[in-house]
Amino acid sequence: MLEPWNADNTIATVVNSGTINNPTHTLTASTYALNDGSLVNANLGNGAVITNGAVTLSGNSAASTFRVQTGMTTLGGAERLPDGSVVTIDALATLKLGGDERIGTLAGAGSIQTAGGRITLDGGDFSGVISGSGGLTKESTSHLILSGANTYTGPT
Repeated sequence: MLEPWNADNTIATVVNSGTINNPTHTLTASTYALNDGSLVNANLGNGAVITNGAVTLSGNSAASTFRVQTGMTTLGGAERLPDGSVVTIDALATLKLGGDERIGTLAGAGSIQTAGGRITLDGGDFSGVISGSGGLTKESTSHLILSGANTYTGPT
């Protein structure tokens, strides 16, 4: 477990499979490898987030790229990712929203569980499945290709 620190902190790489606790300061790294069992109760700075296994992000992330490689990554509330981020969800991986979430680009072949939240995005090419009672909003003039058998029941 990474315990609270007294100021914002920058390190090269975070490799984690436990709990990171610090709701008041930001931990910044070039790469965050959040592995099975990671519970992040802290804010993450810019960089690239890669998740594998059961991961929960309760703090905010400023990461420009966010990749769910395996397992389920759960966002612990609304608006955890930056509005312009590139989110990739690999096949057999799942991103579960914790409320409304706005991103820039969506890619991959995995799944998104809206859990009642609305996903808003600019564009992308996503062949996975979007499911749940939430909705989807497309903004900007960028192209968006959704080729999966989506089952979400909220508004489009």
